[in-house]
Amino acid sequence: PEALVRLPLALGPGPEGEILTFDRFGNAITTLKGPPPPGARLSVGEHRLPCLSTFADVAPGEPLCYTGSAGLLELAVRDGSAREVLRLRTGLRVRLLTPA
Repeated sequence: PEALVRLPLALGPGPEGEILTFDRFGNAITTLKGPPPPGARLSVGEHRLPCLSTFADVAPGEPLCYTGSAGLLELAVRDGSAREVLRLRTGLRVRLLTPA
């Protein structure tokens, strides 16, 4: 193409965003900024993932949401690939659910 157009990327505290990309482990990086409030969950498709601090907070094979090194919320599966296990794709909508 003759000219490339840079589209705005809306990164924000939520509550809604989307899956931006995946890392080499299959963790989904979202457009939502972390950290989430205590007790929050991240909704993606039919899944509701607890937002936790570390992978050790869930059993092997269980999904979770955490704040990644870039400060964005990420979806992961302990000892697995969230992309494969949860059947995720780029652009899929996510929603931060906070406790009442």
